Amino acid sequence: MTPLEETLHIALRKHTEKGILGSVVQNDVMPSLKEIQEVVDDWLEVEEAIVGGLVYGLVPDIVLGRIPDLPMEWVRADLETKSRFEKYRLLHKGIAFVEAKGIKESIHLYAEDPAACRVMLKGPTS
Repeated sequence: MTPLEETLHIALRKHTEKGILGSVVQNDVMPSLKEIQEVVDDWLEVEEAIVGGLVYGLVPDIVLGRIPDLPMEWVRADLETKSRFEKYRLLHKGIAFVEAKGIKESIHLYAEDPAACRVMLKGPTS
């Protein structure tokens, strides 16, 4: 699953960067390096959630299609392991987002308006 996940990170990164830039320049005051790092970390959580949701949605078609005897327990174990790390705290919301919107629409929404996707995953004031 890792090559698929990393490919999606590469594909979506420019949209994450657009969200980061929008968050950093929304004020007239230049943020500190610490504040910029917090913004970047926040957006990387959002990207991880979207990518994780896409990967989870694509596993049946891509991974299981190529490796039909892959135990689904491995997929569940991967999700369980990731949920222990702070940067994946939105993963289950990302999975729900992709399940609700569909794979193509999720990618389209993130590309068009990453900030709106962030609000859907984190809420308006997070």
